[in-house]
Amino acid sequence: MKVNLRILVALSLSLIAQTVAQAQEPERVIQTAHPKDFIEVAFSADSRILVGAGKNWTKFWDVRTGKELRSLANGGHILFSRNGRVLAVSSQGRTELRDVHTGKVLHLLNGQAATFSPDDKMLGTTAEKEITLWDVKTGRQRLTISRESWDSRTIVFASGGRSVGAIDRVRDRLGIRFLDVRTGEELRMLPAHNIYALSPV
Repeated sequence: MKVNLRILVALSLSLIAQTVAQAQEPERVIQTAHPKDFIEVAFSADSRILVGAGKNWTKFWDVRTGKELRSLANGGHILFSRNGRVLAVSSQGRTELRDVHTGKVLHLLNGQAATFSPDDKMLGTTAEKEITLWDVKTGRQRLTISRESWDSRTIVFASGGRSVGAIDRVRDRLGIRFLDVRTGEELRMLPAHNIYALSPV
């Protein structure tokens, strides 16, 4: 019984020490040098890298140290791949895919980056009345889906990446159409009203 009591006391003291240490840890502030020019910020999937973008710049910071890792001379809308290895930077209807660890441009694509597939093998971009799926590794266009009534601002991969869903604003038939990512064939249509966002399924 005495041994158990000593163990409990030791554990309690350890927990108290950890709590005090965490409370005394200072708040981390990252100096960006661009206080009025931010368009977007994004964290990598493992939260180790923070990226911020303005109209004409993109910067990478190490979250743990606050150190700036690299700076790019262009900016815009930014989107991390799910594994955190690729960053899409979109501006004026064009998207650069960059290696997060080197900053190197991997591919230059048409359209604005909208979403990566669950396995990060495809990127969906949007343009006026057009959705395009790209092979992230090769930069090749896999499929382009055009429709006059597309609301191409919101698209999402579904069914584990086997289909892509987009809002179709056909008069009196507002809904979400899901299409096969290999063929573009329509798989199903879900009637809906007042759609604001799609959740991955």
